[in-house]
Amino acid sequence: MELTGAQDLPALSHHVEESKRVRNILGQIHDLTQKILSQGDGLPLMDLSQEVEGKTPDQLAARAESLVSELDRLGKEIRDTADKVGASRTQFEALDHGAGASEAAADAEMARSEMEVQAEAYLLKRTEGLLLRWAVERKRQQTQSPLLLRAGQLFNMLTGGRYSSLERYDDGSSSSLLGNCADDSRPVPVGNMSEGTVDQLFLALRIASIEQSVQAGCVLPVLADDLFKLRRSTR
Repeated sequence: MELTGAQDLPALSHHVEESKRVRNILGQIHDLTQKILSQGDGLPLMDLSQEVEGKTPDQLAARAESLVSELDRLGKEIRDTADKVGASRTQFEALDHGAGASEAAADAEMARSEMEVQAEAYLLKRTEGLLLRWAVERKRQQTQSPLLLRAGQLFNMLTGGRYSSLERYDDGSSSSLLGNCADDSRPVPVGNMSEGTVDQLFLALRIASIEQSVQAGCVLPVLADDLFKLRRSTR
């Protein structure tokens, strides 16, 4: 009576009944909490409470019903897929142990062997082609005319090192002159060079031809054009 503040036995009896009712409610709350946690996919109670916050019981019931329908649909798809997988596995087993299984395995093994042979032949031919092109290029460089070789050196000097050398390209019906770039990019045909670069190329070829003629002992004439032009212009 002192703890409850009751003045008499009837009042104390009332407090005892209220305490029992509160304990009963707390027990129900505990049971409901455990049920919610067991069906909450392992989420904490706080997260579950936030998900349903602001929603009415009717909305939650409708959502639960839609989720149940979705689960039923997914369960049916899983069962159908499992049946298809089982049927496919049965078919594969029948193929592995069927009458034509040994012949099919032999054909597959023969095809793999043939692929290995063809791959080896391809690699061999590819290597032969690369070696042949390398040998042709090396022979071409070794047999390059001294005039073109010297002109390439002069062209390299006149272009400030932009072009490393010159080469002649023959396609069987005609030949053309190409300039090899020092940065190892694709050779540049004369038609794709600028006017200034073409002048430098022409000068390199003229100087190389003059040097070759002098080395051969040829006496070159000296040609002068309009020697008195400056004198006339000063009069």
